[in-house]
Amino acid sequence: MLFNLDVAVFFPSLRPELAPADVRGAALFLNPGIGSPLEEETVRFFRPVDPPMDPAAVRMALAQFESLGEGVKTPRDLETLRSMLRSDFYSETSSVIMAELTDRMIPGRPEASRKRLIKAQTLLCLAWVLEERVMELRGLSDGLEKTWNAFGETLGLDEDDAVRESALPGEGFTPRVAFENDFRIPWTAVLEAMLAFLPPDRPLFLTDATIAETWMDRGLGLEQTDPASLERVFRDAAVPSGLLHVGTYPGYRLALSNRPSADKPWLDAPRTVIVRSPLEA
Repeated sequence: MLFNLDVAVFFPSLRPELAPADVRGAALFLNPGIGSPLEEETVRFFRPVDPPMDPAAVRMALAQFESLGEGVKTPRDLETLRSMLRSDFYSETSSVIMAELTDRMIPGRPEASRKRLIKAQTLLCLAWVLEERVMELRGLSDGLEKTWNAFGETLGLDEDDAVRESALPGEGFTPRVAFENDFRIPWTAVLEAMLAFLPPDRPLFLTDATIAETWMDRGLGLEQTDPASLERVFRDAAVPSGLLHVGTYPGYRLALSNRPSADKPWLDAPRTVIVRSPLEA
């Protein structure tokens, strides 16, 4: 029930800069162990209690991934690296890489359950770093758009001028969403990893209508909820504006799996998601 829940954690982005500005002060953001980022007055982070990797091990893991990126020489190498960032992150070649990383990071061979948590934390750390790349891409895209707009003004073209629309690439020139997705880990993998460190009483808050629609297409209904009933799950009772829908399902169902996973027991627990989206009531 909602009255048993703690403050919500934002999903799927870990970095507050990638969340809508008007919700950054309402939820917590998960920090998987990347140092100690400065917190603004309106931004707070959720840090896992006793994570399996300390900051030194995290830095070692990220250094290994960076070295893998430096080894990309051909399109085939690039596709191999990209496969690690898609749904098969833990399969085939990538599982071998992850096993090697965990063996290097932890003295001796950790027990199976701890190794699974190490993999989950490593994935979240990689997601954190990749989101930094996404932020850089957005900066480049915004800079390009400003440059084109300035160029149009130099030519004396108005914003609604048909000639300007045909001459300048505008927003459609850079497929921002598609390009960004190449630098992000699939949200289902991020969800599985996040739930490894979030207690069941921590709901997830998201504003991504596409994810919500995917859940509904899979039969995971979401019900519109009175904002007043959600005050306790947002910081300082700052309930975000807009339509809010709530649903509670086992973690593995939210990760689009039809059955529990023996390797990820943390996905068995019911998890509450709160969605701000234009879904119809």
